[in-house]
Order: sequence, then structure tokens, then C-alpha cells
Amino acid sequence: MHRIMLTVKRDKEAAKRYLIKAIGRNGKPSLINIDKSAANKAGINKYTKENNTRIKIRQCKYLNNIVEQDHRFL
Repeated sequence: MHRIMLTVKRDKEAAKRYLIKAIGRNGKPSLINIDKSAANKAGINKYTKENNTRIKIRQCKYLNNIVEQDHRFL
């Protein structure tokens, strides 16, 4: 499982390019978990329209906090 966060420039086109690259490496997902970033959601929606496919989007406002807690020492 790969966890990546777009941070430098969070725009729709960058999110779509990253999604295409991830799909090329890992295959098309049926569900994508993202934070509340509007750019990520817009990029995924644009990809699904252009490729006539269905990908469910599950948004979690605090997803970045949850991922960061994964790196803490236990």
C-alpha cells in the first residue's frame, strides 16, 4: 500500500497526472480515500469523465492526521 500526499501545488491537473501515473503502476482502483482537498476530488472526477469509468471517492477531513499518526513510535 502506498500513501502519497500532494503538497507543493495542489491543483486539479497535478492530481489527475498523479492519478494516471498511480493507475499505470498499480491498476485502476474501485475506491480512493482522500482528504478534503477539492483539487484531488476534481482531478479524480475529471479522470473518470474523460475515461468513462467509475471510481468511488471517500473523503475524510482528518486523513492526513491519521496517516501521520501511523509514523509515530508505539
